[in-house]
Amino acid sequence: ENGRGGSHAIDLEALNELLLAGTETGGTAGVEVDVVNSCYGRSSAQIIVDAGVSHVVSADNQGRLRDKVAANFSRGFYLALIAGKTVRQAFEVGKAAVANDPDTPPLQRRRESDQFVLLPECEKGDADIHNRIIFGCPEQQSSGTRAFGSAGGRLVDETSLLPKHNLPTAPRIVGGR
Repeated sequence: ENGRGGSHAIDLEALNELLLAGTETGGTAGVEVDVVNSCYGRSSAQIIVDAGVSHVVSADNQGRLRDKVAANFSRGFYLALIAGKTVRQAFEVGKAAVANDPDTPPLQRRRESDQFVLLPECEKGDADIHNRIIFGCPEQQSSGTRAFGSAGGRLVDETSLLPKHNLPTAPRIVGGR
């Protein structure tokens, strides 16, 4: 977006330059996962893979992506990552969230779910590079167990307690748009 909420078009060469800026080795400065939630986003996703991001999710170039579908996928995908699932498992959870949306006709659900791809694609017979836990401690990474903390820290539930009445609770932080 530009400063007024409008779109800011960027070509693929400029995107590649932005991803590689400020890195000594040509890597992506610690970016491990990228989600390209846009219509026909696979060409952009491939540039991101080529720039060195290990796990890139995109809608395939074969169709348009409805906002609701993108939101459903993202909600499932990110919650699964935070819950300690591998990238592959989180990807499958995101697809399942789209495929089971009760407000979408069944045939359309499957088509919308199937348009998501996880890049780079693994060759048959090779180890799945997406079988990696992003939000986990190093010792849990090697053992493959689920983790609820990141290296050097812990996730803390700051959800407000439910009141004993039905009045809305006051927000902890007021700000934003």
